[in-house]
Amino acid sequence: GTSTTEVNIAAILARNGFETIVIELQQGRPGTLSLYAQADPPHGLNSLLKKPADAITPSDLQACLVEALSGLYLLCPTASPGTWRVLGSDHVHAIIAAARRVCRFVVLDLPARIDEGIAAALKLSDSVTMIVDREASSVHCGAAFLEQIRLAISRSKEVRLVVVDRTSPEVPLPLEDITKQLKIHPLAVIPAAGAAIALSQAARTPRVL
Repeated sequence: GTSTTEVNIAAILARNGFETIVIELQQGRPGTLSLYAQADPPHGLNSLLKKPADAITPSDLQACLVEALSGLYLLCPTASPGTWRVLGSDHVHAIIAAARRVCRFVVLDLPARIDEGIAAALKLSDSVTMIVDREASSVHCGAAFLEQIRLAISRSKEVRLVVVDRTSPEVPLPLEDITKQLKIHPLAVIPAAGAAIALSQAARTPRVL
């Protein structure tokens, strides 16, 4: 539920007059963000990664953006065959720097792994939020991932927690148990909204929940 949550957060910012870019920092395949693109992007994140990092300009980035709604822009990966390369920190720095020159807010959709590029993205972020499903295996994995995040960033930077009711188990994990395992009190709990999300993706328009 991470990408869906992030694109809705970005939609809130855009609808309040703040131009916002959402960047899905992964390679090799289109992800959830591409569902909100009104048209298939001719270029995407992959196009920027083919350029030398020090040659990436705000204009290059703008040529790869897709407008989801007024003031909300998406930078999506496109499908690429073969072995996926690890995102280098130099490209991550260059892409985020260009995005910050184009829009007021930049929202990063990061994969559930820590490598050189993702560590760089975490260090550049003003705010870091981890999203977990309200079920045991997600929280168990989240506890281990949280330690990786904290090793990658300054200890003085707070990591926030959002819980999503995406899996809808018969007995959702109590919030008290999630807080105990992760040692963080959830900032928000997002209720299950499968039908609303399906409608918003069919309409290719983020729906703020």
